[in-house]
Amino acid sequence: MAMREKSNVILMKKRSAKGNFLSIRPGENDFLLKFLAAFAFLFLVVLAFPMRPLLTLIAQLVTAILNAAGTGALSQGTVIYSHGLFFEIVNECSSLVMISLLAALLYATEGMRLHIKARSLAIGAAVLFLFNLARLSATIEAGVNYGNSALDAIHFLLWIVDAVVVIALWAYFTGLHKEIGRERKPGRK
Repeated sequence: MAMREKSNVILMKKRSAKGNFLSIRPGENDFLLKFLAAFAFLFLVVLAFPMRPLLTLIAQLVTAILNAAGTGALSQGTVIYSHGLFFEIVNECSSLVMISLLAALLYATEGMRLHIKARSLAIGAAVLFLFNLARLSATIEAGVNYGNSALDAIHFLLWIVDAVVVIALWAYFTGLHKEIGRERKPGRK
């Protein structure tokens, strides 16, 4: 048995000895409820309100990136045209869903001062906006060069990467990455 598998088995035995492994503790329940309520609200806001100026800006920026990469592209409003194909930028493509996810995670996190949450959200929003431009550009590039199947596959995979980036930012901003990386010393609880 590999060392990592062995440590996971030990961790599971320790947790099961303390109580039900799958049970949710009161603090976790509060976090989940706050997170889900905040994300549901923010997601509905993203879907409900027209974002045409933002979507047009994103289409223009992605078009500039594609042209700089050598792919001929033209944008008109929220639609990007390239090599006989067109791609419409919609609210879900705006990075606002990722930003909403980060905002909900930060909101639900206890023990952070409001100004630190606000600063973390501002920095995270900028990172996620730039990441989203790269994601859209890569997705459209794949569609232009390799067809709709590649576009669909890249689109799906990069949505997963989006979630990982959001969780990584949240872990960084909350210091969770330090807790995960820290090994417990023998005899300490």
